[in-house]
Amino acid sequence: MSYSSAQSVTITSAANPLYKKINSLRHGRGIRKHGLFIAGGKKILDEITDKSPEILKYLVVSKSFADTLPVNKGLTVLSNELFNELNEIGLPEPLAVVEAPVFPEFDPSSKWEPGINLFLPFGDPENVGAAIRSATGLGVARIILLRESANPLLPRAVRASAGTVLNAPVESGPSLEDLKIPDNIPFFALDSKGIPLDTIEPPDTFAVVAGSEGTGIPETLKRVTRLVSIPLSNDVESLNAAASVSILLWEWRRK
Repeated sequence: MSYSSAQSVTITSAANPLYKKINSLRHGRGIRKHGLFIAGGKKILDEITDKSPEILKYLVVSKSFADTLPVNKGLTVLSNELFNELNEIGLPEPLAVVEAPVFPEFDPSSKWEPGINLFLPFGDPENVGAAIRSATGLGVARIILLRESANPLLPRAVRASAGTVLNAPVESGPSLEDLKIPDNIPFFALDSKGIPLDTIEPPDTFAVVAGSEGTGIPETLKRVTRLVSIPLSNDVESLNAAASVSILLWEWRRK
């Protein structure tokens, strides 16, 4: 790992404007305002520096971490107290502050590529990240994050996605209630009352929507979709939202 030849910046006050800016990236509002997000870990950082070094804006480390480096130029060094506040979920150092990708808006009238068009309303950032990771790995045509969805660039979501959110075919969509799909596109919804998914032969091009954690699929969508389910045993009512999506994608991909 190499560091810039620029001088490091040391921050010890929570009132510092740069710290306030970086700290705001723990929340969706800050990500939207500044167009930046936080990623952590050598794997993600190496991918960024190898493929898109221009999107890396800051390398942020704790004072303790900086003291272990033979060269610590080009870093934003935070006091240990400030770093622990920023890094509340324990991402490995250094943290990268990265230019956020711009996700295009979902347009139902545009061309539908063959494959699975996955719609996600998950409010839990870790479910969003895990579902994006599975969907990308299993080769979906696109992932449309509905308005109910947590921001996929929140630290927990980026960690759960293992960085795949940087290259995933993500789009921004409407709310579950407002979601409309062209009549010629088969439309499925994952619901516990549906037909077992292993009994269905998926078409070449189709849409599938998962329900929100807890509330599931709204009645308005149930009336216009074909409900599919994952058969369960031992009185288990449901699976984790991201796990359910992964099972559905794997089952239909292998067909």
